[in-house]
Amino acid sequence: MLAESGVYDIIGWSLALLALLVIGYAAAARIKRALQASDETSGVGFTLSDLRQMHRSGQMTNEEFEKAKALVLQTTRRAVEKMNPPPAKPAPPGVVPPSSGPAARDDRRHGFDVVNPPKAKREPGDGANS
Repeated sequence: MLAESGVYDIIGWSLALLALLVIGYAAAARIKRALQASDETSGVGFTLSDLRQMHRSGQMTNEEFEKAKALVLQTTRRAVEKMNPPPAKPAPPGVVPPSSGPAARDDRRHGFDVVNPPKAKREPGDGANS
């Protein structure tokens, strides 16, 4: 009877440990999601129209409104820059930009792609033996 009780205790503690692991994993996933979401959002919590409404209703002074407005605009600019990085620099003159088409070959000696020129068509009787 004591041996049966020990088996049930082991099963019970194993289930309890398993439940704690599942709960811990769920909590870690939720925290990770919250941290990633805070990076994507502005973090300010107010839109510009919310600030204007609060300023008009007298809940904010002119100075508070200007500071909050500058913060919202700065955060919005950063978010836009993050989503739209500046364009790449154009290739210097004389360098052919990389091509993904069949006419391109990789020229590793120079570090850039060179487009193969089309072969000239030969007319019969032009003196070339082919």
